[in-house]
Amino acid sequence: MIGFRLPTWSLRPAAVKESVWFHAASLGELEMLRPLIEDFHQKGHAFGVSAFSDSALKGLDFLKPIALYAGLSPPEADWNALFKHFKVKKLILAKYDFWPGMMRAASLHEAPVIVVNAQSRKSLRLIHWIFRISLSAFPKLFLFANQKTIADALFRDYGKFADVAIAPDPRWERVARRKENSIFDERLRVLIEKITHLPGPVGIVGSAWLEDLEILLPAFATCPGSLVIVPHDLSEKNLLKIQSRLDKSLVASRYLLVKQMGLLAELYQTADWVWVGGGFGKGIHSLIEPAFHAIPIACGPARLEAFPEAEELRAASVLSCCKTSEDAKVWLEGPAHQTLKNFEMWEKCAGYRALLEECIRIQ
Repeated sequence: MIGFRLPTWSLRPAAVKESVWFHAASLGELEMLRPLIEDFHQKGHAFGVSAFSDSALKGLDFLKPIALYAGLSPPEADWNALFKHFKVKKLILAKYDFWPGMMRAASLHEAPVIVVNAQSRKSLRLIHWIFRISLSAFPKLFLFANQKTIADALFRDYGKFADVAIAPDPRWERVARRKENSIFDERLRVLIEKITHLPGPVGIVGSAWLEDLEILLPAFATCPGSLVIVPHDLSEKNLLKIQSRLDKSLVASRYLLVKQMGLLAELYQTADWVWVGGGFGKGIHSLIEPAFHAIPIACGPARLEAFPEAEELRAASVLSCCKTSEDAKVWLEGPAHQTLKNFEMWEKCAGYRALLEECIRIQ
């Protein structure tokens, strides 16, 4: 659902010489931008943040105390007025959320456009074509993407009108920071204490759907250890369904049903293996959050190809795709008990520092 946009940004004072603007399509992209937002703020840059989808409202609320503006994006026709009001000198996006009005405003105000974890989308080439036929100047565009994306034929075409460079996904840095800050969360401390008393090995089912449990539970029933289930939907109706399904398969001492939101990424550090939910529904949840901790991961097949990191994780024998309960049983008896290498996540975080420096340097 897209929220109704009132021009509330125009009522906010903007007594700054210049600002940096961050824009995200939804909550996922906002999380991707969070490390950059935090670092720009720490370095003293005035900034604003907008998102297209109201799924990001909670994340935007968290940023309101430190941002010039943190809310839903303006209508297409108002981007120029927003740039003028906040004296925007740099626009930073995640993935692919380009809009003609946004790009035109960036051009008019000579603000470079930086895209982190950029993805191939025909819409960007279309917008560039619109600028060409209207004889409008296209803004300076800088695309940072992983090596696989840059090798894509469509993405290579972007090199005709943009600077393209290899850089890591900022989400690796985001997970690292969440782990560092987790020691201050009392809710998390209580949950971790409960998990330590479960018989091991402990598997976490993150963002679990009922369909995931229908595949996983028959396979897990004869395996040792315990399950920690973190549902994607915390409504009372869904929790009752999941509780009922668990009670049919496992004794109460072998599972913990988490009924709190916002702790999944931190809980992964307690797991011996992880099942990422959504693979038999609308699509899997984040793979980077568990992968950071170098533990075996499995998931269903839905939208797996939409995650650039999936291929890398599978090649490193970190990730397995299970389509049936039999697949899950084979995985639980084998790969789920492998001891993995560190999977180079620290190198990815080090790569983030270079990305940050480039984003600051670009004028």
